[in-house]
Amino acid sequence: MPGKHILASFDEALTGLKEDVLELGVLCRSNLSISINALLKRELDQVAQVLSVQDDMISLATRIDEDAMNLIVRFQPVASDLRFVLHSMKVAANLDRIASHVVKIAKRTPKILAIAEVVEVNLLEPLYLRADQALGQSIVAYSDNNPEAVSELSEEDNEIDKLYKKARKTYTSAIEDSPEHYKELIHLMFVARSLERIGDHAVHIAEILVD
Repeated sequence: MPGKHILASFDEALTGLKEDVLELGVLCRSNLSISINALLKRELDQVAQVLSVQDDMISLATRIDEDAMNLIVRFQPVASDLRFVLHSMKVAANLDRIASHVVKIAKRTPKILAIAEVVEVNLLEPLYLRADQALGQSIVAYSDNNPEAVSELSEEDNEIDKLYKKARKTYTSAIEDSPEHYKELIHLMFVARSLERIGDHAVHIAEILVD
């Protein structure tokens, strides 16, 4: 974030914007953890916990966008200040998309858990761990204004892609071998896809800082 300015109110607005974006990031990561634990540990009550904060996260993302626009109109920032505000808006937009994928995972969980345990669900854990790590790194990169994190996150993204392709191939084969479980396996495939997309958005967050 840019250094201090003559107007204290300008500094307060910038600080408030950054704090809100970081709060959204923390909520995304927390909800992702809860949603995956609900699936892996077969704890349906945690699904409700994820969905219960959905509206709050949507409101927070909307507020970030509105506050950023108001900040631009009110203070007319330039150079690094303007870049920071625009970056914050773009980061929040990516976090909002991540939140949507987390909700998709939570909504699919009851459908997956409606039957006896499907062993292929275990393929999601390494994919989740990588996606979660990438998300955490991207949040830190934004907090520290560290554009150099993009190279490290690109490597994470490559690993996530490999794990996703492996999971997708396994699920496709399992559907052919056990067609009676095709519905659950398709849901698992979509969960894997959401985790892969979360990794992509984490990389996008780091790439924003390079602009």
